[in-house]
Amino acid sequence: MENKEVTLFKPQPAQERFIEAVFSRKHTFLTYGGAMGGGKSYVSIAILLMLCRFYPQSKWCIIRESLPTIKRTTLETFKRLVPSSFIKHIDNTNLIITFKNDSRIMFMAEDYANDKDFDRFKGLEVNGFLLEQIEELQEGLLDVCFIRAGRWDIPNKPKPIILATVNPTNNWVKDKIYKPAMLEQLPDGWYYQKATIEDNEKLSGDADYMAQLGNMEAMTYQRHIMGDWDAFAVNKPFAYSFDEKIHVEPCTYNPFEICTFAIDFNKDPLSALIIQNGQVGEMKVIREYRLMNGDIMDMCERVKTDYPDALWNVTGDATGQARSALTKGNTNYYTIIKREMGLRDTQMKQPSVNPSVRNTRVLLNTILQKGMIRIDPSCEWTIRDLKYVEVDDDNKISKDRSSDNKLADFLDVIRYNVWTFHKNFTSWYPDIE
Repeated sequence: MENKEVTLFKPQPAQERFIEAVFSRKHTFLTYGGAMGGGKSYVSIAILLMLCRFYPQSKWCIIRESLPTIKRTTLETFKRLVPSSFIKHIDNTNLIITFKNDSRIMFMAEDYANDKDFDRFKGLEVNGFLLEQIEELQEGLLDVCFIRAGRWDIPNKPKPIILATVNPTNNWVKDKIYKPAMLEQLPDGWYYQKATIEDNEKLSGDADYMAQLGNMEAMTYQRHIMGDWDAFAVNKPFAYSFDEKIHVEPCTYNPFEICTFAIDFNKDPLSALIIQNGQVGEMKVIREYRLMNGDIMDMCERVKTDYPDALWNVTGDATGQARSALTKGNTNYYTIIKREMGLRDTQMKQPSVNPSVRNTRVLLNTILQKGMIRIDPSCEWTIRDLKYVEVDDDNKISKDRSSDNKLADFLDVIRYNVWTFHKNFTSWYPDIE
């Protein structure tokens, strides 16, 4: 990696506030951003360089979603900021920079497609992390970083620190960081600094550049430039009849009505809904479970604990009929559920094959229009799926796990439930002649 002479970093007011928050020693997890052009990478990398200077022998790790992205973006910003006179050694193969006081910064790719259990990070001993564009990373990686930050033991050891940069998104980051920050409900030790292009005097003061941005499509401009976390377009929604004002309201559990435990068996998250189905076309979605790093037995235990006296039906993903990796022999997921929850065969309503996307799209939207579906406001992931999951030109659900949380796991659970219990609400389906 080629080095350049030091580029002076003069922080803007929002960046100054972020720097002060980092060095206040009050916070462990600090996020900066909310729009393009706010100086996210500059201030975060500058902070890591300061930490390297202040704490000899310290170790820090910068993570982004892929190695090509690191080289194209984060590493280029780093090269513009790092003083070449401070560098002792550069390991271009492993992307590790060692400084003259033996502090180090390493660059690593999350590479979730090839490392879904984050094994490459589990042996790290570092003092802290920078998670670049955290909205592109998995929620489980943040949990790993909390475990690994502070594990590198040195004299004059710094407080464990995790920094993150972010742009507006609809995924887990919005619920875990942005919404609590706006409500002033972040956990102790967490900090969020909002910043937009208006906090960057160099860019916002460039009339030609700002005029060029004015040509952007309006919603894209609101999201990326103004930092509007709600400015997301859905071109072809699966649940085109869903209206949050109509379909979302508090749903009270009725112990005298049968509960349906509806489940999707995708790993991380293992997803389930507690639903009370009334007459055909009537259903209440009472609660959602989103279990990371857990198994079906953990899920059953939580459901039994929360609803100890419930009368149950079970439905869900047909893949649960397959032999489970959890046990030997012919045991499958539904057999485990039946055993763990003490159910009879008549209570198991799982399908032999999953219903088609086209048919369940027709059915769900018909019920949304003419039936009675109510979803408790606490079911945030379910509501998000109904608002944002799209279908493509082949009428297949978009499940791009790298962008905007188009996971559709809870939408799938809804689809399984309506097909099992409300199929007769309409007599026409596109896949049935």
